[in-house]
This record gives sequence, C-alpha cells and structure tokens, in this order.
Amino acid sequence: MPGRKTTFEERLLIIEELIKHDINYNWAVNKYHVSYQQVYGWYRKYRKSGNDPQSLRDRRGKAKPKEAWTEVDRPKAENRLLKAQLLRKEMEDAYSKK
Repeated sequence: MPGRKTTFEERLLIIEELIKHDINYNWAVNKYHVSYQQVYGWYRKYRKSGNDPQSLRDRRGKAKPKEAWTEVDRPKAENRLLKAQLLRKEMEDAYSKK
C-alpha cells in the first residue's frame, strides 16, 4: 500500500493505537491506510527518542531557533555566512570585470 501524508496528531494516534495492539504493524496499515514503512519508521523514532511524541513532528526545512544553538552551531553558522559573503563578493568582482 502506498503511503499518504499525515498530520502530527494522526501519527501520534496511530502510534498510541499500535502500542495498544501489541505493535501489530499490519493492523495499523490496514486500519489507517498508510504504508508499513511509515508506521515502522514512526514507531522506531518514537522509541529511539524515549517515547517523546515530538519526535513524530516533520521538521524538514525548518531551522533550529537561535536560543537552541549549541557552542558548535554558532561558529558553523558564522562560517556559512562568511562563505556566502565571499562568494557574493567574488561574483560581483567577476561581473564588474566583464
């Protein structure tokens, strides 16, 4: 069965029901019409995070808030910014020479 898009609340409900039914992936696939891989992946993330429901959120494309940055993240961000500025300067210089 092909997967489908789900919301955070729906994923959380599916995982809770999955646990109540003794982690029967096929039962969840048939009841909620999602793929086996989706259910398996959600459950694995949920267990790996120590049963934290926030692990089921889709955070792709969203940056960490600056308050949550670690000591390693700050220099990396500064480095990316400086590289981007240098590239922009090089492109401006190359364009002005033409």
